[in-house]
Amino acid sequence: MLKWLQRLTKRPQANARKYKRAKSSSALDGIKTELAAIKSAQAQALGVSERVKYHSLCVKNNSAAIEELQKQVTVINQTVFKLSATLEYAPKTSPHALSTLLSTPDAEDFTHLQECTLIILWKLTTKGGSQWTSMKALVNSIYPGQDYNKVRTTIFEYVRIFEELSLVNRVKRGNRTFIALTKKGAETAKKKLANKKERLVHLPEIEA
Repeated sequence: MLKWLQRLTKRPQANARKYKRAKSSSALDGIKTELAAIKSAQAQALGVSERVKYHSLCVKNNSAAIEELQKQVTVINQTVFKLSATLEYAPKTSPHALSTLLSTPDAEDFTHLQECTLIILWKLTTKGGSQWTSMKALVNSIYPGQDYNKVRTTIFEYVRIFEELSLVNRVKRGNRTFIALTKKGAETAKKKLANKKERLVHLPEIEA
C-alpha cells in the first residue's frame, strides 16, 4: 500500500518536470527564432544601406560628369562663336575663285622646278631612245647623288599633276613606275625649253 502511494506521488512530479522541460525548450526555440529573424532583418537593413550608399555615389559621379560635359559644351560654344565672328569679317571668296584655288594648275602656271622636271623628262626620252622612263631615273636626274626615297615625293606629285593635264602617261610594273610623255606633253616641254636658257635645265648624265 505504501509503495503504491509513493508511485502515485512520483508520477505527478515526473510529469511536472517533463512539462517544465518541454516549456523551457519551446521558449528557447521561440527565442532562437526571434534572434534569427532579428539577424535576417539586420542583414536586410545592411544590404539596403549599402545599396543606398552605392546609388548616392553614382549620383555624385553622374553629377560630376554632367558638370564636366557642361564645361566642354561651354568651351565649344565659345569656339563656334569666335569662328563665326572670324568668318563674318573674312573676305568673301566666290565659288569660281575657290574652285580655281583647288584645281590642278595649268601648264602656264608651272613653277620653275615643275617646268624643269617636264623638260628633263623630255630630254631623258630623247637621249635614251625609249618612250618610257623610270621614275627613279627621272628623280636621280633632278636630284643627282641624293637619297631617292627622301626626294621622290615632290617629283611624284609633279608627275601626278602632269598626268591630270594629259602631259604624261604612267604605268606600274611590279615595284617600279614608268612614265612617258604624250604628244601634248612633248610639245609643252619643247615650248618651255624654248622660253628658258639652256643652263637652267642642264641635264646630268643618265645612269646606265
